[in-house]
Amino acid sequence: MTTNLDLMSLLNQLTRGASIMIRFLIQAVVMNFIGGKANAKVMVKEAMDVAFKLKEVSQDKKITNKEKALVVKEVKEFCKSAIKFVDEIEIPE
Repeated sequence: MTTNLDLMSLLNQLTRGASIMIRFLIQAVVMNFIGGKANAKVMVKEAMDVAFKLKEVSQDKKITNKEKALVVKEVKEFCKSAIKFVDEIEIPE
């Protein structure tokens, strides 16, 4: 059985992860403007979805398994778009 302390620890870790994703997003967008031809718009949308979902589930300072699953789904979608973004960056030789 998971305690509220464990759930809050998980929520804190997810929040730190979202912060890292947002920093990555900013760097990725900068790289896109420098020379990539990737779909940064999709990645921005997915990053915002993660941030909004984290804000939504943390309102009551508790997280359920259903809410955790929703956050995981959003993070997976962001990861897919970030991988696609990086794969599409053209690096001159």
